Amino acid sequence: KLARIEEEQEEEAEAEGALIELSDPDDETLHLPGSEFQAVKEEEEEEEDTKNLFFDCCLDELESMQNGKLAKEPSENKIARVENVISKFKSLCFEPQISIPDVFIWIMSGTNRIAYTRIPIHEIIYTENKRGRGRSCGKTGSYFLKKPRKEKIGAHLSLNIWFGKFEHVANAFKTPSGSEVTVYAETYENEMSVMGSWTTKLLPRPKFSDITGKYEIPKDSFAPPAGWRFDGDWIISVDKAISFDNEQGLTVFRETVFEGQTRKPGAQWTASSTETWWQDERGDDSPPMDEIQCKEGWQWTTDWILDIKRAVDSKGYEYADEADLGSYGPVERNYHLARRRLWERVRERTAAETKDKEEDRDPEGWEYSKLFTTKFHVKEKTFDMVRRRRWNRKLVSDVPVPITFTVYKDLDDKDKDDAETFNMAPRVMTEFPANNVRKYQLRAYLYQARGLLGADPSGYSDPYARVVFGNRSGLTAVINQTCSPMWDTSIVLDNIEICGDKDDLAANPPFIVIEVFDEDTLSHDKLGRVVCKPTMISAPYNLESGTKLQWYEVSGVKKSKGELLAAFELYEIGGSELPPLPRSDGTKLVVPDNIRPKLARTRVEFLAWGLRELADFKLQSVDSPHLEIEVGGETLVMEKIKSVKKHANFTNPQNFLDVMLPVEELYLPPINIRVLDNRSFGYTPLIGMCSVKEYGQYRTSYQALMELAEHMETLKRNAAKEMNLEDPTTESTTELSITEREGSVSPVEKEMPTVEAGEVSQVEAVVLEVGEPDAVEKKQKSLQISKSQSTEHLIDNDELGEIPDDELDKGIPMVVIRSSDHKSSFSPTSGDKKPEEAPAVKPDEEPAKPATKKEIRQQHKEEATKAANPDDVLVSDWWSKYYECVGNDPKLKRLFKERDLPRIKMYERELEKEFDFNDVMQNIPIMKPDNDISDDDSSSDEEDEDREARHRVGYFKGSLKIYEITDEMFNDAVKKQPKLLFSNLPTNQSKDVLIRVYVAAAIGLTPLDFGGSVDPYLEVKCGRTTISDKEKYLTKDVNPIFGRVFQIRAKLPRDSKLTVKVYDHDLIGANDLIGATTVDVEDRFLSWRRASCGVSQKYIKTRSSKDRWRDSLKPVDLLKRMCLLKGWTSPQYRRDANGLKVVVGGEVYHLEKKKGPMQLDQSAETPAIKPASERNMLALQVLHESGVTPEHIETRTLYNDDCPGIPQGKLHMWIDIFPYNDSIPAPIVITPRQPEKYTLRIIIYNTMDVILDETNLMGEEMSDIYVRTYLEGRKKDRQETDVHYRSLTGEGNFNWRMVYPLDFIIQENKMVQTKKGKFWHIEKTVMKVDPILHLEVFDKDVLSRDDKLGWAQLDLTRVPAPTKSAAECSLEVYENEDKYPRMSLFEKKKILGFWPVYDDTLGTRELTGKVEMEIEILTEEELAERPAGKAREEPNLNPTLEPPNRPETSFNWFTNPWKVFKILIWRRYKWHIIIGLIIILLIIFVVLMAYTAPEAINQAIYSG
Repeated sequence: KLARIEEEQEEEAEAEGALIELSDPDDETLHLPGSEFQAVKEEEEEEEDTKNLFFDCCLDELESMQNGKLAKEPSENKIARVENVISKFKSLCFEPQISIPDVFIWIMSGTNRIAYTRIPIHEIIYTENKRGRGRSCGKTGSYFLKKPRKEKIGAHLSLNIWFGKFEHVANAFKTPSGSEVTVYAETYENEMSVMGSWTTKLLPRPKFSDITGKYEIPKDSFAPPAGWRFDGDWIISVDKAISFDNEQGLTVFRETVFEGQTRKPGAQWTASSTETWWQDERGDDSPPMDEIQCKEGWQWTTDWILDIKRAVDSKGYEYADEADLGSYGPVERNYHLARRRLWERVRERTAAETKDKEEDRDPEGWEYSKLFTTKFHVKEKTFDMVRRRRWNRKLVSDVPVPITFTVYKDLDDKDKDDAETFNMAPRVMTEFPANNVRKYQLRAYLYQARGLLGADPSGYSDPYARVVFGNRSGLTAVINQTCSPMWDTSIVLDNIEICGDKDDLAANPPFIVIEVFDEDTLSHDKLGRVVCKPTMISAPYNLESGTKLQWYEVSGVKKSKGELLAAFELYEIGGSELPPLPRSDGTKLVVPDNIRPKLARTRVEFLAWGLRELADFKLQSVDSPHLEIEVGGETLVMEKIKSVKKHANFTNPQNFLDVMLPVEELYLPPINIRVLDNRSFGYTPLIGMCSVKEYGQYRTSYQALMELAEHMETLKRNAAKEMNLEDPTTESTTELSITEREGSVSPVEKEMPTVEAGEVSQVEAVVLEVGEPDAVEKKQKSLQISKSQSTEHLIDNDELGEIPDDELDKGIPMVVIRSSDHKSSFSPTSGDKKPEEAPAVKPDEEPAKPATKKEIRQQHKEEATKAANPDDVLVSDWWSKYYECVGNDPKLKRLFKERDLPRIKMYERELEKEFDFNDVMQNIPIMKPDNDISDDDSSSDEEDEDREARHRVGYFKGSLKIYEITDEMFNDAVKKQPKLLFSNLPTNQSKDVLIRVYVAAAIGLTPLDFGGSVDPYLEVKCGRTTISDKEKYLTKDVNPIFGRVFQIRAKLPRDSKLTVKVYDHDLIGANDLIGATTVDVEDRFLSWRRASCGVSQKYIKTRSSKDRWRDSLKPVDLLKRMCLLKGWTSPQYRRDANGLKVVVGGEVYHLEKKKGPMQLDQSAETPAIKPASERNMLALQVLHESGVTPEHIETRTLYNDDCPGIPQGKLHMWIDIFPYNDSIPAPIVITPRQPEKYTLRIIIYNTMDVILDETNLMGEEMSDIYVRTYLEGRKKDRQETDVHYRSLTGEGNFNWRMVYPLDFIIQENKMVQTKKGKFWHIEKTVMKVDPILHLEVFDKDVLSRDDKLGWAQLDLTRVPAPTKSAAECSLEVYENEDKYPRMSLFEKKKILGFWPVYDDTLGTRELTGKVEMEIEILTEEELAERPAGKAREEPNLNPTLEPPNRPETSFNWFTNPWKVFKILIWRRYKWHIIIGLIIILLIIFVVLMAYTAPEAINQAIYSG
């Protein structure tokens, strides 16, 4: 049943081809009764369902990518998603917890383990289902050997391996068609030479043994296993491998011979006192080198050369004590009696390699060696002491079954039944008939490699390649000092014998191994290898075989990298004539013309702008680097930078190379850029390298060059025409001009006078704040700022007048110099200009007369008295734009939409991830040279980004342009400097800029303090300047609202990096760094996207508007700048029937007819906005459609080096960058909203229908009513009315006033409170809470806790309309908003009426009373005009509250006992009391009469 269940699951599973069957469903030992079987079944079904679900998810994701859903995503996201799907599929390919161990194959030398290879078991496992079978099961593959605990070596095994169940073993013997698997019993016969004769005496191993000599295996000790039988007798089998010579399979061989000398003790190394001898590398005697003849089929290519590359002295000698027994060393000693040196000579094969001749072998099949542990050879030599020969006996079986021999020990002394046995594996061979052994010719076309490992200190290598196929190999030439060698070589390997069926070989050809080495003087370093398969080409042969060059990855070494461009063809020899060999260039065969890449003359322009963030090299800073650029075998050396610290840009950034490059993108070599430092004494160490492999983004055409030339010629002609258009209005005070020599864009002042850079831009590093009215004069006096300098620089001086200083009351920012971490002090003025001087104006201009303080205050008062729209305050400042883009306030969004107000674009990640600021030039990382990276470092398992960051030593800032040129252009470039495509660029000289950093808020800061809080503050650093805002730290806030503006004067490119840090302030100890983010200021400043100052949605020139234009250039100037940087002609403005139009970049844009900023609804009392020109509006429209950076807020993630890769929070911020010599606009006011002081007055008049909670002594229901109120978060400041005792009807009379001062932000509808979070906190925390008024009605108790009868919460911004009478008051007030609309107390100012209170402790609201009260909100001015005291205290005004007219029953019984009797008892029981008193008196009278009657009677009797 279990087997059938597994089969059904395999058929239903879509991923069955990726899964591996590891269980044995047919195992007879598997018995699962009852519940155990059901548990296993359910577990397997659940596991299978999980795999199927996972596989379905992978397929769905793959299908979504195929349907084009990734089209709009960035390239890096597409690659990441594809790699993710691939990794998921790979996870299904094998069992993650497989219980079968891997296969290890060891190469032994005697008893030593030389090397091994490890084969994963899932690659060779056999299953009946073909799709679940291991990919290498039963197939011949290449497996590379590895030394223990070291990297892989060059040797590899060609191995056919099979692993499967015992019952499937018959499948292991399925051989290629035409071949036969034979099994042999094997033993070795051993002999030893004693006194010149061969004998078995004194043998260190048995006469017959296995190959290791550990086990004695006589011929008659073998017992055939069950199902097998011997076929024939024992035969001698010679091992063919030992008959191969050293040059077997090689086309080039290095012949070597040792010239040795011996001397007597004390003698000198002279010809008379020494004896000369000659030996080969094995130590055998050899003829002198002059007598060594070249073998047949070979020819000498060099003369005998002395080898001095090894550890030898200057003459090539190495020395030893004895010639045969000593170990040789390079240093001579007096006791050395022998020396030798190595001569070498290279020979090359000229004829096809032939098989070894039978007569070269020993006729008896013996193999000889000095010792059993050394290498054996065929011919007997003088010093051979041992010999052996192999005996084999064939076994056959009708049905192939597993075979293991049983070998008997000591069979001569015992019977087979009593002898000990051990198991031994047989020798299994695949034998092919002669007709299935074919000869092939391999043609390897090695064109080039790229990006190879730089193994030399220069950063380059001297690479050459060796092609290994079967038992043949061939070498390429050595290309010196390059990582991208151009070999252009064809290697032909002839007469390669391959056994097997032709069709099987075509389907699965043997592997080819290409090893790449670096040639050095003393050694050859391995750079890596390539393993691939050739293309089988059968007769009839066609000259156009269709073979194409392909890139193969170079791997195999820990630091291997690079690719090899090659192709491989395998031809069968015989039958048809082979195609002709490739042509020769005189030294080698080159790659055939039909597959080699087509080359074209190409010009590569280099824009080497500069170097950034160079790390120290060998404990010294890099100060004067230069570049070496290599492409296509040509090298260009760039002029060095004199001092990186002063100016990190190259003086002459533009240069070019004309090289021959492939036309097809696939075959292009990389462009290697090497950075070298110029140090003392001519020392130029290699600092780092970078490579450009992808040419796509740098490709351009010759036509672009021609357009540029025409553009430069027509610039001047167009300039005059633009000034004489039908729209003659000249709105810009600046125009952009191009300096052809430097290709720079610079502002040229024209027509209108502009104010010089004011105090805002003259200080080096400041924090900008909003000055309070009382402190403005003091701050100005301390900074010595004149009225004209402290104002904002006018954007349109012809339209706007001067703004007096008192405008600061309305939010114009002031400059405040704060203490910072840098030690420099800067004067607020520059040059010889006095602080009192005003900006120069033209003589014919009359400056506007500034308004006085009195006039401006009167104007403010008049504006305040006007009936304003309540919604105006919600959009009155910059923060309204912020909350509109980050929040979900529907009212705010509606107001922005209805009024068509400019918005801010919120980016949820860094701005550089949203826009490509590398449009002009790119930042290419410079990496450490390969020889400076350790093996362990290069093989780490960390992420590629982390490894790149650790190996990066700097950045190269520049760009490339690659385009084909004609021979005429090439010849002209030799005569004179050609016109290059890199033009219209900003100057690369140092540039003074003013950087403003706006930090609005932080989100999700990592808490570092005890209790999960943080006290954050900001620190900004740019270059050498650091501004710390630690005095303005915020308390206990992980989502702080900073609203800070930092201003720094910087010099580019020196100060190209700006870092914003967030610290946690600590009272004790050092402040902790929460996180930091870094911005590349230079990239934003140079980009045509105007990332230096986001472009607003609308062009509004009114200075008092929060949406005023904040760039130093107008839209028409920005558009002109963009066109110049992109290499386009200047914008051409024209007017037609449809209105104004402009031609930009070959496209025509018309001004859209839509509601603009000039037609805003003036009923809302918004400030008057002056009309913007059509040209500026059209230019602004084109800018936004062209992809410039809009006015924005970017979200930057904070990181900390102590927690790499883990976000520590985010910042909402943006950066503005202005040229320092330009007219700089005032900063945007983003000071956090400050709360306004209000006073809340509550008058509790009466309560009605309050539930009666108690019963008095007389049985009457009553309540002692009082009312309590407090504001949200201020329960400790609660206030209460006096008590209305003994209310029998639920009515209470109070006339009680409560007064609450509060701080309120009307735009956010929040109250601001300051209090300590915990009692141990030293500092108070600022909190924003909703303005909720809590109203509670209580029953006063003396001996117990007061009972809460009802309550209600009133949001002061959404107070439900009260009822005029108690009868109308119900819970419907809170539930029916249509009938009882909500109103804001801050708009209505005063609300009077009845509100219900309720009890909802049981989940539903139950009406428990009604409160008549008046709530009123007053500003500070209104409070001064209309004072009032608490309760009924003085001043009891506005309104005057009289004591409540309460019934006589309302009193405190404890303090008024007589009133208790009069009200509670006498009124109700007076007649009862009177009657009771009369009865008591009568009773007393009767008693007294009865008491006195006897005595009176007695006296009367006696007296009478």
